[in-house]
Amino acid sequence: FQVTFQEFVLDAKESIKPSPTGKFHLKLVESSDGSRHEHFLIEGEIQNIHNVLITLNKPTQGAINIVTDGKTTTLQAPFEGDFMRMADKFQGKVTKEIQQPLMFRSLYNLAEAQFVFPD
Repeated sequence: FQVTFQEFVLDAKESIKPSPTGKFHLKLVESSDGSRHEHFLIEGEIQNIHNVLITLNKPTQGAINIVTDGKTTTLQAPFEGDFMRMADKFQGKVTKEIQQPLMFRSLYNLAEAQFVFPD
Protein backbone atom coordinates (compact mmCIF):
# COMPACT_ATOMS: atom_id res chain seq x y z
CA PHE A 1 0.00 0.00 0.00
CA GLN A 2 1.01 3.61 -0.37
CA VAL A 3 0.49 6.47 2.06
CA THR A 4 0.25 10.06 0.88
CA PHE A 5 -0.67 13.25 2.67
CA GLN A 6 -2.49 16.31 1.48
CA GLU A 7 -0.87 18.97 3.62
CA PHE A 8 1.87 19.37 6.22
CA VAL A 9 1.42 22.00 8.93
CA LEU A 10 4.48 22.78 11.05
CA ASP A 11 3.77 23.08 14.81
CA ALA A 12 0.05 22.33 14.34
CA LYS A 13 -2.13 22.59 17.43
CA GLU A 14 -5.56 21.11 17.99
CA SER A 15 -8.28 23.71 18.52
CA ILE A 16 -12.04 24.01 18.54
CA LYS A 17 -14.16 26.34 16.43
CA PRO A 18 -17.78 27.22 17.22
CA SER A 19 -20.38 25.54 15.06
CA PRO A 20 -24.16 25.82 15.25
CA THR A 21 -24.43 22.05 14.73
CA GLY A 22 -21.52 21.04 16.96
CA LYS A 23 -21.33 19.77 20.54
CA PHE A 24 -20.18 21.78 23.56
CA HIS A 25 -16.53 21.10 24.54
CA LEU A 26 -14.46 22.06 27.57
CA LYS A 27 -10.67 22.14 27.52
CA LEU A 28 -8.78 20.40 30.33
CA VAL A 29 -4.99 20.55 30.69
CA GLU A 30 -3.31 17.95 32.90
CA SER A 31 0.20 17.04 33.79
CA SER A 32 1.33 13.46 34.08
CA ASP A 33 4.82 12.04 33.89
CA GLY A 34 6.11 15.61 33.88
CA SER A 35 4.55 16.55 30.55
CA ARG A 36 1.52 18.64 29.61
CA HIS A 37 -1.49 17.04 27.90
CA GLU A 38 -4.53 18.85 26.52
CA HIS A 39 -7.89 17.07 26.50
CA PHE A 40 -11.26 18.22 25.23
CA LEU A 41 -14.23 17.03 27.27
CA ILE A 42 -17.26 16.54 25.04
CA GLU A 43 -20.76 17.20 26.28
CA GLY A 44 -22.63 14.01 27.12
CA GLU A 45 -19.52 11.80 27.22
CA ILE A 46 -17.41 10.08 29.87
CA GLN A 47 -13.65 10.23 29.39
CA ASN A 48 -11.00 8.14 31.10
CA ILE A 49 -7.98 10.39 31.59
CA HIS A 50 -5.16 8.45 33.23
CA ASN A 51 -7.63 6.20 35.09
CA VAL A 52 -9.77 9.10 36.32
CA LEU A 53 -13.28 9.30 34.88
CA ILE A 54 -14.40 12.83 33.98
CA THR A 55 -17.78 13.76 32.51
CA LEU A 56 -19.28 16.86 30.95
CA ASN A 57 -23.05 17.20 31.39
CA LYS A 58 -23.41 13.45 32.00
CA PRO A 59 -23.39 12.94 35.78
CA THR A 60 -22.00 9.48 36.53
CA GLN A 61 -21.41 7.71 39.85
CA GLY A 62 -17.66 7.52 40.64
CA ALA A 63 -16.62 10.20 38.12
CA ILE A 64 -15.58 13.83 38.40
CA ASN A 65 -18.75 15.43 37.06
CA ILE A 66 -18.62 18.80 35.33
CA VAL A 67 -22.03 20.36 34.66
CA THR A 68 -22.60 23.57 32.73
CA ASP A 69 -25.49 25.45 31.19
CA GLY A 70 -23.14 27.82 29.36
CA LYS A 71 -23.25 30.43 32.14
CA THR A 72 -22.66 28.49 35.36
CA THR A 73 -20.22 25.58 35.61
CA THR A 74 -19.97 23.24 38.59
CA LEU A 75 -17.78 20.34 39.66
CA GLN A 76 -18.69 17.34 41.80
CA ALA A 77 -16.07 14.73 42.71
CA PRO A 78 -16.29 11.32 44.42
CA PHE A 79 -13.30 12.19 46.63
CA GLU A 80 -11.72 15.07 48.54
CA GLY A 81 -9.22 17.41 46.92
CA ASP A 82 -8.17 21.00 46.63
CA PHE A 83 -7.52 23.78 44.14
CA MET A 84 -5.39 26.90 43.83
CA ARG A 85 -6.38 29.84 41.65
CA MET A 86 -3.16 30.69 39.86
CA ALA A 87 -3.76 34.43 39.41
CA ASP A 88 -3.86 35.28 43.12
CA LYS A 89 -2.87 31.99 44.85
CA PHE A 90 -6.35 31.67 46.44
CA GLN A 91 -6.80 28.13 47.75
CA GLY A 92 -9.92 26.11 48.38
CA LYS A 93 -11.14 22.60 49.10
CA VAL A 94 -13.10 20.20 46.96
CA THR A 95 -15.56 18.41 49.23
CA LYS A 96 -16.52 14.84 48.36
CA GLU A 97 -19.92 14.49 46.61
CA ILE A 98 -20.75 18.21 46.93
CA GLN A 99 -21.54 20.18 43.78
CA GLN A 100 -19.57 23.42 43.86
CA PRO A 101 -18.59 26.16 41.40
CA LEU A 102 -15.78 25.19 39.03
CA MET A 103 -12.86 27.57 39.36
CA PHE A 104 -11.43 28.23 35.90
CA ARG A 105 -7.67 28.90 35.59
CA SER A 106 -7.14 27.06 38.88
CA LEU A 107 -4.91 24.06 39.54
CA TYR A 108 -7.00 21.16 40.85
CA ASN A 109 -5.52 18.23 42.79
CA LEU A 110 -7.96 15.31 42.73
CA ALA A 111 -7.33 11.57 42.72
CA GLU A 112 -3.56 12.10 42.52
CA ALA A 113 -4.13 14.02 39.28
CA GLN A 114 -3.41 17.69 38.63
CA PHE A 115 -5.42 19.56 36.06
CA VAL A 116 -6.61 23.02 35.00
CA PHE A 117 -9.62 24.25 33.05
CA PRO A 118 -8.00 27.24 31.30
CA ASP A 119 -11.16 28.66 29.62
